[in-house]
Amino acid sequence: MGRAPLGGAPLSVRLTSVTLLTSSTVAFIYYTVWTLLLPFVDDDQTWLHALFPHKHLAVAVPAAAGSVLCLAAGLAAASTLITGRSPLPSVTRRA
Repeated sequence: MGRAPLGGAPLSVRLTSVTLLTSSTVAFIYYTVWTLLLPFVDDDQTWLHALFPHKHLAVAVPAAAGSVLCLAAGLAAASTLITGRSPLPSVTRRA
């Protein structure tokens, strides 16, 4: 019989995993409703439109976040190329 993926993990790791999974799912559902369903809802339903920011931010925020992530990846790659060593600690393999 197979073991659960996090069955042997400590409680803190399991709580962190569940928290990250839950927050990611909620953010995905919120963004999906905001971008795909809200444009088809009439503007006179102000209570629903009050739950979401302006429509232009649905594109601007992910674009800015993607730009920052690309910049960080580029800076890490440039740092590695310039210094000649990895910023991450080396991993030793056990025989």
